[in-house]
Amino acid sequence: MEDIEITEIVQGRGPALVILFAGKRKRFEIALAPEGTPFQREVWKAISSVAFGKTISYGELARRLSSGPRAVGQACGTNYFPLLIPCHRVVAAKGLGGFAHTSSGYLLEVKRRLLLHEQREKGAAWALRPASAVFSDACLE
Repeated sequence: MEDIEITEIVQGRGPALVILFAGKRKRFEIALAPEGTPFQREVWKAISSVAFGKTISYGELARRLSSGPRAVGQACGTNYFPLLIPCHRVVAAKGLGGFAHTSSGYLLEVKRRLLLHEQREKGAAWALRPASAVFSDACLE
């Protein structure tokens, strides 16, 4: 990777992931046309409305869409653009839930770290809890 000038990051002109993790931008306006079922696209659109640093439970998202939490979870797991359509912000009622159709391993650690990154950017105190902490909807919102 070529060197990136710090001014590019500050001005929002560097690579998207560098800008995101440098805390210089919380949302990217990129035109996406993800392929999926009408229901999957409806879930992905709803996920995209969850603000940076906020979360929603699978159950609450399902209620908003007149669906079931498992169906919402399946649509989340099928998301091909997980940083642009922030499915990591959808959590279980009593824990993190899954990520990319898995409930353990490094992908779940990716979800946890994305949530921690967003909370640190917001200055939330709970962001420094250990990985073994159970995240409830109350502490994530």
